[in-house]
Amino acid sequence: MKINNNYSNDFYKINFKAMKKTQFSGVDFAFIEKYNAPIEKFKMNIDLQNWAKQKYKDIEKLINLNAFGGGNETTVDRRHELLQEWANYLSKQNSKLSETYKMLILDSILKNLKFY
Repeated sequence: MKINNNYSNDFYKINFKAMKKTQFSGVDFAFIEKYNAPIEKFKMNIDLQNWAKQKYKDIEKLINLNAFGGGNETTVDRRHELLQEWANYLSKQNSKLSETYKMLILDSILKNLKFY
C-alpha cells in the first residue's frame, strides 16, 4: 500500500524554540537591553510582559518597605507618598501601558534615589 504524503506538516509542528532579540521592538527591546531579560525562556511576548510585571511588583514592595533620604522627616514622608502615587497610577489606573513600559517609567523615577 502506498500512502501519498503531498501535504505539509508545518501546520502541525509545535514550536519549542525561544524568542530571539530581533523579534522584539520599541519599548520591549529597550527593556530587554536594559534588564538583560532571559529571552531564552520566553516563547511569546506575553512571557516577557509577565516577567516585567513580576519585576514591577518587586519594585513596588521596595517602595512600600523602604524610606528614601531627605533633609527632614517631612521630605522623606512626602517623597514616599509621591512614589506610592506613581506606583499606584502605573499599576492600577493606567492599564493601557504594557508591563515593560510601566517598569521603565517606574525605574526612571527611582534611578537616582537611595534606599535607606
